Parts: sequence; C-alpha cells; structure tokens
Amino acid sequence: MPAEGVALVESDPAFVEAFLAGANHELNYELLWRGFPADRRATAFRRFWPHAGGDDIDHLSTWDAASAIGSHVVNAVSMVLLVRGELVRRYPSMTIATIPAKWNTNESRSPLDDAARLELPAFRGRIGEDVVYAGFSNLTPKDAVGTPVKADNKPGVFFLLSENPGDPRFGLDPEGGTTPPTRATLSWTQLTLPAEAVYATLSAFPAVPDASFQPGSATPASMANLVRQRPFRAFMHASLLVRPIT
Repeated sequence: MPAEGVALVESDPAFVEAFLAGANHELNYELLWRGFPADRRATAFRRFWPHAGGDDIDHLSTWDAASAIGSHVVNAVSMVLLVRGELVRRYPSMTIATIPAKWNTNESRSPLDDAARLELPAFRGRIGEDVVYAGFSNLTPKDAVGTPVKADNKPGVFFLLSENPGDPRFGLDPEGGTTPPTRATLSWTQLTLPAEAVYATLSAFPAVPDASFQPGSATPASMANLVRQRPFRAFMHASLLVRPIT
C-alpha cells in the first residue's frame, strides 16, 4: 500500500476461516498439553474483523467435515476501504461511510443528497499509525462500481471521508477570502496585522456580518464561532479505487 493512497479491496473468506480454524486448533492443543480441563471442541476465536457485534464464523463443532474451506464465514464477502497517509495521523477519528451515487444530466455521477442513505462500516480498525481500514458487508465490487452507462441505471456508490464533527478545529484560511469577509472564507490576509506580529489581536479582525461578529463587542463564544472550521468532506467513487471489472 503506497503512502498517501486509497484502495478498495475484497476480503478473502477462505483466509479468514483458515486463520480462525488454525488459531482455535492450536489453542485447544496448548490447553490439552498443559492439562487444562477444557472442551477441545470449543471455539474461542470466532471473530477476525473487529465487528461491533456478531462473529465471522460459527462454532467449529457445527462444521461438516466434507465442507469446503471458506464456506462457513457468516458474511462471506466484505469490501474493505484502505486509507494510508498523513490524513489518518491527523484525523484518526474521521468518519468513513458509503452513499449511493446518482446520475446527473451530463452523464456524470454525484453523491445522493440524502443523509439517511449513508451507511457506516460494519467494522473498522487501524494498522500502525497511518493506515485505517473500514469494511462494508453485503457490498459487492459490481454493486460498488456500477457501470459508466446511464441507461443501465447502475451508478454505484461513493465513499465518504469526513472530519468528525465532534472534533472541532479552529483557525483561518491561509489566504484569499471574499469582500465582505464571511465566516466560511475569512483568511489571515484579511486581518490588519503589523509586519512583526506573531499572533492576532482582537482589534486585527474585521467585522464579519454573516457571523454577527463585531470586534468591539466580541466575546469568547463569538470568537470561537467565527474561527471554527467547517468539517471537510471528500467523496470518491468506487470506480476510481479498483481495476476495471469485466
């Protein structure tokens, strides 16, 4: 996985099942060797992914000896989104979700404007400091990617990466802005600062009408409201994250 990259992969049910079967087998033999009074048919490890609830496999004692490896996973297929980079370090609690796509009049696709259709991952975890993964059950590659033809009516899905609204961030835009300044566009270049200034004083701020902010009557609350940054969101269509499906 390259640095500063995003990828969409599919979980391997046969590997998940083999890993868990091997872990249970070795634990039961270890307990037997140490003379621990345990049930050798027990299934201590039934979860590979960090699900909020439920297991990945059923009890091993219920498996048919003639059944195929990989056929006992409860959720056989999961699409897993991998994100690696500085984004994960800076925003470890960012929101990850999927939203259905919709067709536009010009044959392009955009996220559906319906917050009720957001789907949070079935499981999520970290690998090291800069990798986060999120798994979505019951989402196949073809359903996620869709088709590029509007007539097929299969627009696919978008993946959402968003700053957590519960983790407030304060600051100003580095440069630019509008006239008059607004809460969303206020930048450092719009402040009246002397060349040697190392921090901004209240008097350096301009009036911001849409935030009802006036430097002469500002309070700590109004200042916090002015400089609180809106959560940033990025949408990526699944077709950009996988190889073409034939």
